[in-house]
This record gives sequence, structure tokens and C-alpha cells, in this order.
Amino acid sequence: MQGIVGVRFKRLIMDDTGLMPKSRAPRPEQEPGYKRVVFCTGKVFYELHAERERQGKQNDIAIVRIEQLVPFPFDLVCREIYRYPNAELLWCQEEPMNMGAYFHMQVRLCIGAQDTMIWELAQSVLIEAAPLYS
Repeated sequence: MQGIVGVRFKRLIMDDTGLMPKSRAPRPEQEPGYKRVVFCTGKVFYELHAERERQGKQNDIAIVRIEQLVPFPFDLVCREIYRYPNAELLWCQEEPMNMGAYFHMQVRLCIGAQDTMIWELAQSVLIEAAPLYS
């Protein structure tokens, strides 16, 4: 069986609005104008995308698809949290809260947000610190 050339699995799919092309760097250019970042997985993305288009909120709401839940792509989620510094983080799923990935995602998104803030604090300390070797 032959695979399709040039196609690969993506652990996370970035939002398709705002600054283009999107940087894949760990600390990309920030997009502070967004009010919400909705993380989701699966086909609920298409419903969210259509509703965002219908309401004309492409510059207010970013939709990020997490395609790999285990092992969790902390590096990519932290990158997206960093990209939208003023945004509220949300998880969306079709299933009720006690089903689906809600509890799995709740903890991991909180850790990702804390990790991003800790990294920022560490960077500010490193920038202000004296060099190790004189």
C-alpha cells in the first residue's frame, strides 16, 4: 500500500485567520486582538468554523484543533496559548462534560497556560540577570 506523497499527520492544526502564514516557532508573533481561543478536536471544528463565519468573528475568536490527545502535544498547545496572550481559553466538545475529552483537556490546558507564564517569567529573569561568565 502506498501513502499519499506530501501528506503527514499534524498533532495540532492552527487557526486559519489572523497573521498569515502562521509561525511554527516556539514563541511566535503574538496576536493580542483575539478575545477567545477555542480548542477542539474532530468534526465539531467545522460547526464552530461555520458559526464564527456566520457571526463575522474571525478577528475575535481563534479555533485550534488538537488532533492528538495522547501523548498530549504540550509544546504546540503552549505555542498557541502564547500566540493569543489576551484570549480566554476554552475547550469545546459535542459530548456531555462527563464524556469525551473534557477532564483530560481541562488539566492539560491549565498546565499549558501555567507553563507559558512560567516560561515568560523565566525569560524576563534571564534577560535581567548578569552573565554567568565574565
